[in-house]
Amino acid sequence: MSLWISTPVALLLLWGLLAALQFVVRRGGSLAAVTEVMVAEVWRRRFLPIAGLILITGLVCLPFILGVDSVDPDDRRTLLQYGQGWTGLVTLASILVMGCSTLADERSSGRLGYLSLRPGLSYRWLPGKWLGMICSAMILLIPATWLLISQITDPEGRWDNPSTVLPVSAEQFSVTAEDVEFFLLLKLEESPLEWGQYSDEEGRARARQLLQREARSVALGATAFLDFTLPEGVVSESDSSDSMRLSLRPALGKAHRSRVARLRVSGEDFSRDLLVTNGQRISLEIPSGLVRNDKLSLEVKFLGAVAEEVVIPSLYWIDRNAVELQVPKGTFAESLIRSQLLLLARSAFVAALSLAVSTFLGFPVATLLVFCFLLAATGGGFVGAFEETGPQTMVDPRQESDSRKVIDLLALGGEKIVHSLRDWKLSSRAEQVSAGEYIAGQDVWGGVFRLAGVWSSLALLIGSFLLSSQEKSTGDDR
Repeated sequence: MSLWISTPVALLLLWGLLAALQFVVRRGGSLAAVTEVMVAEVWRRRFLPIAGLILITGLVCLPFILGVDSVDPDDRRTLLQYGQGWTGLVTLASILVMGCSTLADERSSGRLGYLSLRPGLSYRWLPGKWLGMICSAMILLIPATWLLISQITDPEGRWDNPSTVLPVSAEQFSVTAEDVEFFLLLKLEESPLEWGQYSDEEGRARARQLLQREARSVALGATAFLDFTLPEGVVSESDSSDSMRLSLRPALGKAHRSRVARLRVSGEDFSRDLLVTNGQRISLEIPSGLVRNDKLSLEVKFLGAVAEEVVIPSLYWIDRNAVELQVPKGTFAESLIRSQLLLLARSAFVAALSLAVSTFLGFPVATLLVFCFLLAATGGGFVGAFEETGPQTMVDPRQESDSRKVIDLLALGGEKIVHSLRDWKLSSRAEQVSAGEYIAGQDVWGGVFRLAGVWSSLALLIGSFLLSSQEKSTGDDR
């Protein structure tokens, strides 16, 4: 669909949703009255309309800035990845600023003190503002989602909704605890002097490492058996035009990284020879008739290098994703909408966290604290903020100061908090959508329940308790 059509529709959606939000909150109860105050503040500052215009302008200009064509699959992936990143950046930044500034302004103006004189309103204050911020996030996400969907076109310029794939890993790459214990017992019987010197934890770690390497390697002339278990009914739901694809990414080793090798993939009445290179992904179509009772069994034989004078002893799968069976399931629009729902859940948690922090901190400090949390959650922790010390570590005397120790303790505590909130990282599915992968509905509802439900409710309860226990000024002393 042309941008000349989709852009005005996105602007109309933005205006219509803003008007609808005002219409709804004016006809609610006391909880909606707090939301109405929040919406009135947003309109007075023109914050939400300007944020929406910035978001839409960035998405419209993105294809021209990147120089991509949405018809090409590689360009489409780039466009979707940057588009979802821009949408998340503008939405989360807008929610962060709204949450950290609203209580600071009401406290400084004395409005919070006057409104707190009404019994029970202090406990409805944060939930009402939280609902208003969720509605604001929806107002930003709906036009952005429409623009992203409308920019996916086919070679003839018409709107396209391509199929997504569900990656299924081979069962052979899964090493269970029973496999590790059995392998460790065998090694202790074969080489008691070598394996007896390890502790129980070290022995299990080495046994797991050897089992994983053995499961991912194929010797020259040997055959590896790949078994896949497909979700129930996934083959019958796919169209006849969509076929399964086996995606392979082998490693030949550093000594043979510039060589070309041969593989033979075979099954029941099926055989294909492939030419592979080190670290390069290759795929081939797999007939759906090979599936029996939602199970697929294939054989991969390593035939060696193409050049006769070169001997490659073995082939190695880099990781679990090196061998994937890509099964058609769902459409692009479904995956994008589910990814945006997860972004809405993250916005709800950021809104609750911003409101809770702003109950005891001012606007600049609260914004900085929540921003640091977002950086830590996105990057996986405060990496490099503190170092491990050992007997061979040379410690700078300046690092022994009290301020350095306080910073290290704060960084360590921040990392513990971020690692406990793994749901934040799991809720980011922009890369999967841009790669054309299917996003399951249970993953979405699980992320919404944990982020928008459990963690947001906890933050709102703590914030409401802190707000109700504070002394509030009506601003008469100004």
